[in-house]
Amino acid sequence: MYQDKPYENLRFGLYARKSEEDKKRQIQSIESQIDVLNECAEREGIKIVKRYEDCASAHKPNNRKNFSQMLQDINDKKIDAILCWKADRLARNHIEGGMVMHCLEKSIIKMIKTPYKTFLPIDNNLPLTIEFGMANQYSRDLSVNIKRGNSTKVKNGGWCHVAPYGYINNRLEKTIEKDPERFEMIRKMWDLLLTGEYSMKKICDIANNDWGYRSRKNRPMTTGSIHALFNKPFYYGYIKSGENSGWGNHQPMITYEEFHKAQEIMKAKGRKAHTNDKEYTFSGIMRCGECDAAITAETKVKYNCPKCNKKQTAKHPKKCICGYELTYSDVAKGKFYTYYLCSNGKTPCSQKVSRKEDLTDQFEAIIKQITINHSFVEWAKKWLDFTESYAIEDRMKKQKRKEKEKKTLELQRSNLIDMRMKNEIDGILFKEKKDTLEYKIEQIECSLREKSNAIEKTKECIEFIEGLNNRYKMASSKSKKHILLKLLSNPILMDKKVHGKAKKIYIELKSFNIHEISVIEPPKSLSMKDLEAKQEELFQRWCYISSLTEKM
Repeated sequence: MYQDKPYENLRFGLYARKSEEDKKRQIQSIESQIDVLNECAEREGIKIVKRYEDCASAHKPNNRKNFSQMLQDINDKKIDAILCWKADRLARNHIEGGMVMHCLEKSIIKMIKTPYKTFLPIDNNLPLTIEFGMANQYSRDLSVNIKRGNSTKVKNGGWCHVAPYGYINNRLEKTIEKDPERFEMIRKMWDLLLTGEYSMKKICDIANNDWGYRSRKNRPMTTGSIHALFNKPFYYGYIKSGENSGWGNHQPMITYEEFHKAQEIMKAKGRKAHTNDKEYTFSGIMRCGECDAAITAETKVKYNCPKCNKKQTAKHPKKCICGYELTYSDVAKGKFYTYYLCSNGKTPCSQKVSRKEDLTDQFEAIIKQITINHSFVEWAKKWLDFTESYAIEDRMKKQKRKEKEKKTLELQRSNLIDMRMKNEIDGILFKEKKDTLEYKIEQIECSLREKSNAIEKTKECIEFIEGLNNRYKMASSKSKKHILLKLLSNPILMDKKVHGKAKKIYIELKSFNIHEISVIEPPKSLSMKDLEAKQEELFQRWCYISSLTEKM
């Protein structure tokens, strides 16, 4: 069938794809691909029953709706073969590439046809494997090159995105310049904010209605856009782009001091401006002991109207019944209360709210129980240094064994490829054995890249709980949360009581009886023969504690 009339009775699906970043490449545009493929179909007598188009990258799996639909139609036997511009149009990742190759090998796909090549189930699948592999590597190299280029550009003061409001991109010079129409208008918006008398909505109304502001796409300003604008360090000259940051070459619109003053003003106008617990310390670290929902927090406030002395509880200013217009300053003078409660709003939960002060005392009691002193730290580090000498030696031996095993597997893979090139092994068996060998090689490479730093992690754990009680009391709300997240293992709140333990490694460290064993020092000699019974017991215990850090 394939030799005499290769396309007879085959129902082809035409697949065309263009990446979003490929807009300037006409040869890879969807329109150009379809024209070329239609000409190929007419010339070769190919019957196209359905057309599939995607405008998305093939580097990420499950990123293309119509590609997935095409595979579904193939499995449903609505189409038999695929016509595409090149194999890299089908897949640039191993998962989807493997799916296509599997369907081809099992004759679920009867043929993959391009204007220049034909892939059949009976063919050697090595060329198709190479094409998919090259496409995948191209995408990976492209990603690395783009990230490196962006990083260099930011370090040199450049900007990698569309210019913010008030600036324009100079595409010839690859720089950011002042927008002659809008720069001064945006600067005046900053001036309005810095007075502290205008809300976001008011600034938006003035810009759109009084000044006639319109963006380069002829769109008015929105309150959301203004809020984002006032949070950009770009306007005082500092650039943040992903993980890269640095001072830009563009002309700043405001000063560093003006920017931070603006942030304070926005905080004062925001919903969290006047609470005395801006960072809820205990939210996000506990779950409800009854329904397993997350524990959240809320703040209440009580204050009096300055004019009639009537009690108020609204967190946002409103008009008192006496006619007095309450202000944020009046609210700020009140007394704030923070409560923690179950966030479950779907099913009944009988748990009552807990006061911040009660939870604070309970968490401080837990931390006090796990804190260790400086004398223990110094003694523990001596034993860890002694333990590390053996860990390094053992690791080196394991590494040599793995490197030797890797060389053996690579030799087997090379021999397997030679056998396939000489047709001494069929394609299906070759692929199975090759995939198995490459999987084993990859596992060994991963293990070789992983450097065991269990001893260093253990030292960090010791330093973390050294004097933790005093450090916790002096910490900010945000820092307290970080401490609790690092220290505790799945705490729950039940009947206003915190139920939870520290992680196992911290419990083991605290469990040492310092008065009895701190006098037992590690031997000066590194020979295991010199270890006495008590010393050997301690050595084994430190090895066990260090192993716990691998599970953290």
